[in-house]
Amino acid sequence: EANTAVINMVLHHIPSPDAGIKEAARVLKSGGSLIIVDLDKHQNEEMRSKYEHRWLGFTRKNIERWLTSGGFTIGEFIQYDMKNGLKINLYQSVKHADPASR
Repeated sequence: EANTAVINMVLHHIPSPDAGIKEAARVLKSGGSLIIVDLDKHQNEEMRSKYEHRWLGFTRKNIERWLTSGGFTIGEFIQYDMKNGLKINLYQSVKHADPASR
């Protein structure tokens, strides 16, 4: 089991982003940290055709819902503005402690 997992600019490329978060939960030990960096929801369709994005970013609400349902406690959230008008969101969360280990 890992102490830390990082999902950096990956979720918008995969078919099931919530499954990606659940996989991170599977490999993390209780109390382990998960860092997610991905695009905020946007409408730039060029990202699909030019860069093969499956998703045009995600709302904070969606990512936090997936984290909560994946067994994480939500931590810090930071949003960065990019020069191209897009925003990048950083989420820090911690996997819930396993009740059996208490």
